[in-house]
Amino acid sequence: MPRRLRIEYRGAFHHVTSRGYARQTLFYEEEDFSRFLSDLNLVYEAYSLPIHSYCLMTNHVHLFTESPLANLQYAMQRLFTRYADYYKRKYNYKNKVFERRYGAVLVDSENYAIDLQKYIHLNPVGPLVKKAEDWNYSSYKYLVGNLQAPKFLQKDLILGRFDTDLNKAKLKLRCFTEKEESSIWLPENFTLGKSILGSVDFFKRIEKNIEDKTHADYLSLVHFKEEERICEIFNFIKSLEVDDNLKESFLIYALKTKTSLKNSDIAKKIPSLLKAVSVSSRFYCLRERAISENFVKKVLCDIDLL
Repeated sequence: MPRRLRIEYRGAFHHVTSRGYARQTLFYEEEDFSRFLSDLNLVYEAYSLPIHSYCLMTNHVHLFTESPLANLQYAMQRLFTRYADYYKRKYNYKNKVFERRYGAVLVDSENYAIDLQKYIHLNPVGPLVKKAEDWNYSSYKYLVGNLQAPKFLQKDLILGRFDTDLNKAKLKLRCFTEKEESSIWLPENFTLGKSILGSVDFFKRIEKNIEDKTHADYLSLVHFKEEERICEIFNFIKSLEVDDNLKESFLIYALKTKTSLKNSDIAKKIPSLLKAVSVSSRFYCLRERAISENFVKKVLCDIDLL
């Protein structure tokens, strides 16, 4: 199975997940949960990697992390290796402990932090407990209560989204998280290319941080962005009050300058064009007209700003 795209940069947020190999149990008793959280604290101190929400289920893990130093992969490698070594020693286990690599979806924290924490904290509700606060192995009770939180848990990001007054923020967080809704929010429904929990605009902002431009996930995101750009161009050209022939020429110019479409691809998107060669001729004719016609020049400038 191909590996998913990993995107790391200073200050990035991630939803990290990891599951027991073949869905086996990872945490059998209190000592196991405590050991993982202790390892998480060591990783926080060594790599300056704060956690904003977490939940340890019996056979998988959810972490909402932030990496100010862009070192998530090293921190997670150490975390899961330490726990795997402990698990193998304690249970005399010889096989793999975790299934594949951990998952790390980049998160647009501005728009998805509170939905993601809700999803994470509600994981045990139903199969294991009646209320999120009843599960001892998540960050929820620390966020809504007055218990001393682990060092690695940073509460300000989540609580600050609800209110500047701490007590009001806790109450609003509880109401938001425990409110019954007709539909369940799932992160995968808002994830682009299986790698980014965020919008296309968010992808555009962080695209420069993606090193592997050949990865299938990246290419699917680029395709998604390209289709959005084409739609934007068509809507802009449609709004112009000019005759159809000139609209086609403006459309050709926009598609050639603002997308990666080839002439043959552009011709397919404009039914009245029969040959790709007419795309080039119409493009250069329009540029010639812009030299002497101010209106054409102005529209081309508007297109360049799209």
